[in-house]
Amino acid sequence: MAENSCCDSIYHARPAHFLYTWKVEDFNKIDRTLNGKDLLLPNGENCSFSFDRLVDCLRLSMKSSSCSLACDVTLFTCNGKALFRSKFFKFSEKKEKYVYSIRLELNKEDNKKLHALPKDILFIVCDVCDSEAMQKRLSIRQGASENAYLSYLKNLAEDFKSKPDELFFEKVTLCVGEDTEVVNKVVLCSRSPVFSTMLECNMREKEENCVTIDDIK
Repeated sequence: MAENSCCDSIYHARPAHFLYTWKVEDFNKIDRTLNGKDLLLPNGENCSFSFDRLVDCLRLSMKSSSCSLACDVTLFTCNGKALFRSKFFKFSEKKEKYVYSIRLELNKEDNKKLHALPKDILFIVCDVCDSEAMQKRLSIRQGASENAYLSYLKNLAEDFKSKPDELFFEKVTLCVGEDTEVVNKVVLCSRSPVFSTMLECNMREKEENCVTIDDIK
C-alpha cells in the first residue's frame, strides 16, 4: 500500500503558536502506525507525531522534550467539515521525551462517518501552543527563532508559487461565527490544504465564493 499521509503545512501564527496540518489519504485502508513530519519549534526542539486507526478508536500522539505544550486537535473531512475536536490531555516521560496523547473512542455513528469520508481523506489539524515556556526560551535563543521563521517564509513563498495564477487576484469571503473577512484566495489556500481543496475544486465554497467555519465559537 502506498504511503498514506503527508504533512501539508506548518503555519507559524505567533512565536509560540503553530498550526500543523496533516493529510491522511486512504484512511479506511490504514493498517499500521503512521508517522507525520516533525514540527520544528523556534527554540530548536522537535515535536513528532504519530497516528493509529484501531477498531474502536483513533489514537494520536505527539512527542517532545518540552513538558508544557498545549494542543487542540480537530479532524476534518476534505470538504472542511469538522468531525471531532479534542485536546491532548495526558503525558508521560519516556527517554527525556514527553508523550502527549489523544484516544478518541468511536461509536457506530462515528464509524459510519469515517467509512463515508469523501475521497477517503482525513485532515488532522493540530493547534500547538507553548506560550509561557516558549517565550522565555525565545529571549535566550533568538537565532533559532529567526532561522525557523525565515524557513517558514521560504516554504510559504514556494506554496504561493505552486498555486494557479488566477488565485493571486481573487478574493473570498471567510465567515467565522458572526464575523466576516475578505481575504486573498492564494493566502488562504497556502495556509491549509482543506481550504485549497474547497477553492480549487468544483465545490460549494468555490461556487458561492465563501468559506464558512462553523466549528469555532
